[in-house]
Amino acid sequence: MAKRHSKKISVRPSEKANQPEDPSVDSKMVEDSLLGSNATENATESSFPIVGIVASAGGLDSFKSFFRAIKQNCGMAFVLVPHLDSKRKSSLVELLSRESCLPVVEAIDGMRVEVNSVYVIPHNHTLTLSQGVMRLGSLPDPIGAQTAIDSFLRSLAEDQQSKAIGIIFSGTGSHGTLGIREIKRCGGMAMVQAPESAEFDQMPRNAIETGLIDFILPPASMPEVLLNYARQPYIRSIHAALPFQEETADELKTILDLIRLKTKYDFRCYRPNMVMRRIERRIGLVQADDLKNYTQILQTNHHELESLCNDFLIGVTSFFREPEAFEFLEKELIPKLLLSHKEDSPLRVWVPCCSTGEEAYSIAMLLIEAFQAAGRVLNIQIFASDISQRSISFARKGIYPVSIASDIDPTRIKRFFTPHDDSHFQVSKTLRDSVVFSTQNVVNDAPFSRRREAIFCWAQPKRSDAPNRFSSQCRRSGGFTVELERPIRFQLVCLWKRIRKRRWCDPLRYILLNKEKCIRS
Repeated sequence: MAKRHSKKISVRPSEKANQPEDPSVDSKMVEDSLLGSNATENATESSFPIVGIVASAGGLDSFKSFFRAIKQNCGMAFVLVPHLDSKRKSSLVELLSRESCLPVVEAIDGMRVEVNSVYVIPHNHTLTLSQGVMRLGSLPDPIGAQTAIDSFLRSLAEDQQSKAIGIIFSGTGSHGTLGIREIKRCGGMAMVQAPESAEFDQMPRNAIETGLIDFILPPASMPEVLLNYARQPYIRSIHAALPFQEETADELKTILDLIRLKTKYDFRCYRPNMVMRRIERRIGLVQADDLKNYTQILQTNHHELESLCNDFLIGVTSFFREPEAFEFLEKELIPKLLLSHKEDSPLRVWVPCCSTGEEAYSIAMLLIEAFQAAGRVLNIQIFASDISQRSISFARKGIYPVSIASDIDPTRIKRFFTPHDDSHFQVSKTLRDSVVFSTQNVVNDAPFSRRREAIFCWAQPKRSDAPNRFSSQCRRSGGFTVELERPIRFQLVCLWKRIRKRRWCDPLRYILLNKEKCIRS
């Protein structure tokens, strides 16, 4: 059994008053981690990976097995967010301190995450990361389907980007599924406990069903894989994305040509930096020596070729993902559209790059509510398309984990969703019938034509020439685009934000009166 970490150093007097009297808390970690008000606002990703581990029922044995196998100088930090009883203080810190060679402490608001350390969420709290600093909040009461798990994993992904690692242990329900999707979108790595080794396998199985999991292992086997992964240059690089190097052009061309030859996908016009970053991630996962060695692996391993394609195609989204943009649609744009829309013809909407359907269903909810509020018969046609057949199949089923309740207003949950099982909601028949999903390659396939009065909503365009194709079609159909994704993530900038930045006095008026000019801006 590993010895408990016992190093003791005093805490600064000004901070003692705010610290819990917990004998398992290592005071050196508290002293080194608390930031106070002088924390830099320009902090970047940590220089080491931060591993977020989540669990629910049956997770204690998984935690113990994992930390018995971890090494002292592993070069990582671990933040544990089990689904705890909100009415009873957890003893997890004390129990894991007996098993782990690393110091284990309860997380404190304002504490910076340090390497080779383990942090445990306190009971009855939420935990998020911001610039490598842990922030605590209170759980809503009653918490219902919401837990601290998905909000933590999402914040981990947003804060640490490619250095984020998410692990799901034993548990019931679908907690962690949304958070794992976000980690993968940001280029991180996802592990899941092998279901046959879990006391309760619902959480692992629901995560595996996303098709996004990199490793499925029993907890005791995970540390070795983590150590090998953490040593890769992809993880050890300080910057979130390495610049595209001209000397890699030949190998990159070989890889993209190989994909085009053996699959239906053509990624040659995708942004080189994005392509290289995804390739580097796969190099780290398969532990290839370099790009040349990885190219050789792709030539003989079709499964790895498919995995690389899936990495390129990751298009994670969520319901009402950009609240400010959806508020603009709901309160300004859609009411104006209804005023000019003829009741005898359907209002048509096209959502290209729809991923797993959340954005399309979000727009459908807004339109259904707007038609009802105006006292009009519902007459909408929403066309949602994506290149990934797997994503479209998922969207057509319309089955989502109950944790979507954290993204959707409770009244909309009640109106537009029905319980599918203990851990999932399914979209209502009215909502499902309003959206038609189809596979489409927006680069090579012909766009939908003659869709007047249409909102064209962007999801995750990765190709630089795609906007020109949409803009051309938009001008021919008399419609206009509204781009919902954040400018920091993609080349495209939200159209309505652009207009406001240029200080036009009325962005909506400008959109409606100068549609073509908006498209070209």
